[in-house]
Amino acid sequence: MSLNRGVAALGAVAVVGAATLGITLPIAAHYAPSVARVSVVAGSHWTQIAPLDNCYKGGNALSVADQTKCGAAIKAALSDPKKIPTAIVPGLNGNFGINVDQPVTKNGWVARTAGGVLVQHQTNAYAGQLPIAQVLTTQDPQTGQTTTSDSGPMLIQETDKDGKTIYGEWLLQLKVAS
Repeated sequence: MSLNRGVAALGAVAVVGAATLGITLPIAAHYAPSVARVSVVAGSHWTQIAPLDNCYKGGNALSVADQTKCGAAIKAALSDPKKIPTAIVPGLNGNFGINVDQPVTKNGWVARTAGGVLVQHQTNAYAGQLPIAQVLTTQDPQTGQTTTSDSGPMLIQETDKDGKTIYGEWLLQLKVAS
C-alpha cells in the first residue's frame, strides 16, 4: 500500500513538472530574441554559426551605423582568426554545404570568399556540393600565383537581390581537419 502512494506521488510530481515545462517553454520562446544561424556541413562535421555582434537585427535591415559596427567586428575577427567561428572540413578535395535558417531565405543570401562570390544570391535554404578548395585557394592579383591554405574565411550575407540592403552577416572560416 505504501509503495502505491509513493508511485502516485512521484507520478503527480512528474505531471505537474511536465505541465509547468509545457507552459513555460512556449512563453520563453515567444519572448526570446530570434537569431538566425548558418550551418556548414562537410562529411561528418556539422557546425552552426551565429552572427557576430552588431551583424543581425532580427531580420530587419541593418542601418548604415549598424553596418559600420558590423564591418568593424568583421575586421577585428579577421585580424585574429581565433575569434572567427570555425567549421571543420575533412579535406581540401571534398565538398561542403551551407544551410541558412528559414528567416534568411525571405530576403535571400550570398556567400563570399577572399576569391569572390561562392554562392550567388538565392532564396533556397541550402546550397551544397561547394568545393572546399574554392574557399581555401587564393590568387594574388599582381602575380596570378595561387596559394592554398588549410583554413580560409567566408562571409555569408542576408541581402536583397541587388545587394543594397543588408539584413545580416555571418563570418566563419573553413579549416581542414588535422
